[in-house]
Amino acid sequence: MWADTLLIVFISVCTALLSEGLTWLLVYRTEKYQKLKTEIEKQSKKCKNKFPLKYLSFPPSLVC
Repeated sequence: MWADTLLIVFISVCTALLSEGLTWLLVYRTEKYQKLKTEIEKQSKKCKNKFPLKYLSFPPSLVC
């Protein structure tokens, strides 16, 4: 029984690592992804500078 449980856990971990490795290989290391990520970071900085958080209205329970 324990052997079956450990085998299932081992297979699950190996599958997760394989899928993450393939994702990194096929998506995250590509030049297109890197350019899009850089563009999103630039736009986020513009947005933060244009609309500071203090001007947004949140319920007091949501503000840290």
